[in-house]
Formats: sequence, structure tokens, C-alpha cells
Amino acid sequence: DPAEHEDPAEHEDPAEHEGNHDHEGHVHDEGHGEHAAALAELSEADRILAEKQKVCPVSGEPLDSMGTPLKITHQGRDLFVCCAMCKKKFDADPEKYLAKLPE
Repeated sequence: DPAEHEDPAEHEDPAEHEGNHDHEGHVHDEGHGEHAAALAELSEADRILAEKQKVCPVSGEPLDSMGTPLKITHQGRDLFVCCAMCKKKFDADPEKYLAKLPE
């Protein structure tokens, strides 16, 4: 049953996402198989961290929605974003996005 595999984070209110976040024309893929493959590209330790984090703090989208997530280390803390555009936005205002992540 596909409903068993749905993550409630994938169905958040779009109004809660950052404005004008279009990933430069990329479309977020809803295929669960491709999502698993994207995380499989990470090292085991990074995959565990990404699975725990689940969503990009910048876009609010699933980390693997744009392919393999990008790892960022900020002040000794490892976290992930879904794409290069989100990395640029994170780098411009890290504290804003760190506040969206659980400790």
C-alpha cells in the first residue's frame, strides 16, 4: 500500500516553505525508489544523518527530492540541503536555517 510509505513531512503546507524557491526549473520527484537511490549515494554515516534530518531546512522539501543531498558542515555541525541553490541560500544566512532544524 503506497500510503504506508508516505512521510507526513512530504505533505507540509506549501505556505510554510520559503518564498520563490523554484530550484531553477527543476521538478521535485515524488518517486520513492529514486529517493532511496539518492540517499544510497551517501556514506553510511551520512545516510543515517540525512534520514534523521529528513527535510531540507531551506526549502522544506525531502532531502533527496533533488537527487543526492549536499552535506554542509557549519560550526562543527553536519547537516544536509537538497540542492546547490539551497546551499547558496544557507551560506548567505545560516542561522536562519539552523533554527529550523532540531538540536
